[in-house]
Amino acid sequence: QQQQQQQQQQCPNHESWHGPSEDKDLEEATSVSSSSGSDSSACKSVDGDASSSRCALLSSVQFALTHRAILKLCAISALVSIPETVLFELMNQFTFENLGLMDAGASGEKRSFVTLGNVVAIQTSLLLGSYVVGLLAQRLTSLRVLKWLIPTCAVLQSLPAVERVVPEVWFVLFSAVALGLSLIVLPPLQALVPQFSPNGSVGEALGTVGAVKCFASLLGNLLVSTGVPVVQSTGLEKPLWIFFPMCGLIALCALPFALLLPAPRSMEATAACVAGAAGVTTRT
Repeated sequence: QQQQQQQQQQCPNHESWHGPSEDKDLEEATSVSSSSGSDSSACKSVDGDASSSRCALLSSVQFALTHRAILKLCAISALVSIPETVLFELMNQFTFENLGLMDAGASGEKRSFVTLGNVVAIQTSLLLGSYVVGLLAQRLTSLRVLKWLIPTCAVLQSLPAVERVVPEVWFVLFSAVALGLSLIVLPPLQALVPQFSPNGSVGEALGTVGAVKCFASLLGNLLVSTGVPVVQSTGLEKPLWIFFPMCGLIALCALPFALLLPAPRSMEATAACVAGAAGVTTRT
């Protein structure tokens, strides 16, 4: 028995013993299986995100096509956002060309001063204009304010083209104020989205209009990157002024969609209440 125990101690059980090479093989196999599992899960997550984004885009398009009022609001948002992006991209370059600050000997301090003046004028005019629009929307309706603001903003967007004829600093600031006031069409447009959205779909309607606005901004950047070289290749001297009346015409194209909008539900409810109160007073 002692000899058998000694032999067992010298020769351990084969099932419970593994060499170092076998341990390495097991580790490699487990690492390969874990990496393959992580890769498959990552591929599944990427495919799931792509399919969900495609489904969200299709659902937004279907939602806009199903509800005609939301579709008109999306068209207005796109036609207003494209000029906004184009003019903001070109405003500083257009100003520098007219004031002679694009030359090699131009002072950097003057450029900084002009840029700062444009930014302050745009922000201040947008702040005051939005406040005035809010007061008008309280007395009137957001739809009526929107119908009046679209042609007004089209004229304001075309006004900086006069800077080509009057290259003065004061007119540069006036053009920046006009460009900032052209953005006040967005608050009443955003206020109309919940009024025309179906019951329980306000968030989806706001998301759809916001997605269209972002896509329109992308188109505006594409228009700048492709349109500016084309206009400059015509041989005209300082031809960037062409974009301002062109953007005004694009914004003016949103007016027919605003005129085709029906009365919101809030206006109909108010009219019904007024009619009911009038009927009660006549009966009494």
